[in-house]
Amino acid sequence: MSSKSLVAFYGFENEDLIFPHITNKVKFGLLTIAGRDVRVEQPWFTAHIRQPAEIADPEKRYALTVDEIRAINPNTLNLPAFRWTRDAKVTAAIHTAAPILIEKDGNTVTANPWGVTPKTLFHMSGASESFIDHDEVAPLILERRGALAVLSDSREVYPLYEGKMLWQFDHRYGTYEKQTLKQANKGVLPRVSFDQHYDPTYQVQPRYWVEKGLTHDALAEHAEREWSFSWRDVGPSERTFVGTAIPRTAAGDTAYLLCPGRSAEENVALVGILGSLVCDYAARQKSNRMKYFVVEQIPAIAPDVLSSNFDFLGCSAGDFLTKRVLELCYTNEEMIGLARDLQHHSLPYRWVPARREVLQAEVDGALMHLYGLSRDQADWLLDSFTVLRKYEERDHGEFRTKRLVLEAYDAMAKAKAEGVAYQTPLSPPPADISLCHGADESGLRAIAQPIQLPPLEQLPDSIWARAAPSPQHDPTAALAAILKSLDQPTEIRTVRLAAVMMLEPHLLTPLLTGQDQQDWRRLVGPEAKPHSSNVVGFAARTTPGWNAAITNHRGNGRLIEDLAEGTWAPGTGLEAFDTAGWPEGRAKFALTVLRNLDIDTTIEAAPDEIRDWIGNVATG
Repeated sequence: MSSKSLVAFYGFENEDLIFPHITNKVKFGLLTIAGRDVRVEQPWFTAHIRQPAEIADPEKRYALTVDEIRAINPNTLNLPAFRWTRDAKVTAAIHTAAPILIEKDGNTVTANPWGVTPKTLFHMSGASESFIDHDEVAPLILERRGALAVLSDSREVYPLYEGKMLWQFDHRYGTYEKQTLKQANKGVLPRVSFDQHYDPTYQVQPRYWVEKGLTHDALAEHAEREWSFSWRDVGPSERTFVGTAIPRTAAGDTAYLLCPGRSAEENVALVGILGSLVCDYAARQKSNRMKYFVVEQIPAIAPDVLSSNFDFLGCSAGDFLTKRVLELCYTNEEMIGLARDLQHHSLPYRWVPARREVLQAEVDGALMHLYGLSRDQADWLLDSFTVLRKYEERDHGEFRTKRLVLEAYDAMAKAKAEGVAYQTPLSPPPADISLCHGADESGLRAIAQPIQLPPLEQLPDSIWARAAPSPQHDPTAALAAILKSLDQPTEIRTVRLAAVMMLEPHLLTPLLTGQDQQDWRRLVGPEAKPHSSNVVGFAARTTPGWNAAITNHRGNGRLIEDLAEGTWAPGTGLEAFDTAGWPEGRAKFALTVLRNLDIDTTIEAAPDEIRDWIGNVATG
């Protein structure tokens, strides 16, 4: 590279056994170097190809200048291995637009624009004698001061954070609370539920604790910092560089720390930059192990860019990012230090999943503009997250992240072209104080009030009757009405059972007694008359419309799904969905009645076809 004598390096996998007596796990390459009198400005490369003919494929063979290679990996000068030519060009564009976090010449730091300090506090094996089991600490906890626990024996201890406890903009992603043996054997943690996320006082349960003195000694000159950035050493298959702001605490070597050293606004904005899809994409081109030498070479928009005003954003880049990171990260009392740094004096922000998706999409869309990515490059970058796409299409019926990010990107591009400021679709806007716990709930449009029914004796006969059943549209209305009636996450099977009672009201009638049965039959009308035979064809009639309803509500954020807990909860936008009439009346009545019945017994007593349909929770 230094003498510009590299002509080409074509990297191969042996998956097609070109060398039949060597395992397919071995890689090999063709290296061409020129003589001393030849200087090559733009070497050619391939990586991950399997046949020599692929060298000529323009989608797989790419050329990079020495300056582009130096921009991508200036510290190590190792050749990046791109699967596609487009990856090479997009990565080069990102690195051309932004310097890396820490530039080095050997072991000497030559540039550190963010003033960051990487740290590893405790090695999980080498420092294990300093770890205290949670079972020993739990009964002694008197109070919590941020992450710090004060014990009845006068000790003060910090929870030991591990990488699997983190996610983007979420320091409460995984907890050892209620971990099963199966999860322990797989090295995974139970996910923190919606209810726990919504609770600003909930704190994840660690496996180990570390004494305060040892933690502060490890933090050294950063012991007074109330928060820092932490990332996983190995990301899951859908994301590679996974990190967020965490409170001052102990951390193992699977949760590295990065202590930023700029102004408060810039430090918080850096959390948004490093948590973005752009930085994740750039990092995964280098390695799937997020070691220091990889993270040091992540391209991070220079701090002086944050202080610049961008007309299409309507403010400085720093202000735009900081407001969104504040609302995303300050959802828990532990993160009050981050809020204090920004002179923000309120209770934490409410955890509203659909808002959070839009906030993250706005961060990603804005950064794609700040890195100078074209629409085609943004589209390519998003499509590279193939596993994330697979999971979201499974769970939401669409690649929701891509849709939301491109909607934000396109809206910003339109604002830029028209010379106006981007208008967020969120109401209230990001980091509005009405979104905080303790604020007037009426100021938070994202959380609708559950449906309330008037006294049933005031309602006229057959008010909940349908003109004619519609297998295509009725499941969507039924599911929306049920979600509107919920005031907390509810078991998916309970929601499905309520939907059955709404769509086949005659099945609920025999389960009722006294006034409840009289009210149900009077308000629903002939459909509530009990049948003498089992339901036939219910699944065939209902399933297509029901699956479409799930895709619709879930895809548009009206349904919040927690697969780990097996629950559904209401999301945003339900108040704009018309469910007046039979859907709201039947939904509220059915859910009220079901709370007084044993769900297991009720499902077991249902006709076989209904029981099978309710049990089919794997498809929603």
